[in-house]
Amino acid sequence: MSQRPPPPQRQPGDWTCPGCGANVFKSKAECFKCKAPRPERPADGDGGASRAPPPKRRGDWTCPQCAANVFASNSECFRCQTPRPVGGGGGTAFPPPNEA
Repeated sequence: MSQRPPPPQRQPGDWTCPGCGANVFKSKAECFKCKAPRPERPADGDGGASRAPPPKRRGDWTCPQCAANVFASNSECFRCQTPRPVGGGGGTAFPPPNEA
């Protein structure tokens, strides 16, 4: 049985997805996992690793289990797989799009 190669090392310019925390290559404009757009490059040049999470958009919801901000298009939390509660989630800033 062959072993998997080690994951690639983080390179200068790689960025951390603010939506799911994945390490994304410098050349990518969006996250390969959750499709979140690459944040604008911060002044400190860390590739987005220290940026605050994006603001909530209409329909986004807060996971009642782990408090992650989950995009409106997801029916379960990307972090812990908790299903979206009826009504949009604990502490959601906006109602889901179909309830507006």
